[in-house]
Amino acid sequence: RWGHWVLLRIVMNQRVLDPNTYSKSQPPIFNSLWDGCEKNMLIVSVLGLMLIGSLGMAYTPSVIGGARDGVALGIVLENGLSARAAIRLGLEANTSDSRGIIFLGGKWLVTDMDNGNYPMYLSAGLMGSLGTTSEIGPFVSLIFERFLDIPPLYLEVGVDAIKSGRLQFQVGYKF
Repeated sequence: RWGHWVLLRIVMNQRVLDPNTYSKSQPPIFNSLWDGCEKNMLIVSVLGLMLIGSLGMAYTPSVIGGARDGVALGIVLENGLSARAAIRLGLEANTSDSRGIIFLGGKWLVTDMDNGNYPMYLSAGLMGSLGTTSEIGPFVSLIFERFLDIPPLYLEVGVDAIKSGRLQFQVGYKF
């Protein structure tokens, strides 16, 4: 039983305590373990839920990366409701104070440029940041499909409004 705690603490990158050496003034090992890994467990749970859910609901996964208050890299899942609308959800890791970003929103066709070869979408929804403080706010962006004339590549430019407005500029690749 003690081996499981040691392995879990090593995975969560925390120091290992011997139950015979800590004093009674220290909190129990479970409490100190839980306090240190709540955010890690939340991120892993949401990512796992997104990946498992994408299998059952026919979501199209894509990898996205770019600049948003820092360098961001993540995964986006998209499910087409119709030819003109889709649901989007995603999780991104970020190098700024908000280490993680979770979002849920919609995507609607605005226009087809160049006789339907380059569709442009409007995307909007809610996003949450996970960092020193967790906050929630809206986002709005334009998505240009077939970026650089490559069908699975897209460009997303928009504004996030957590605390204050931040410009986002990202490129994604659909699988």
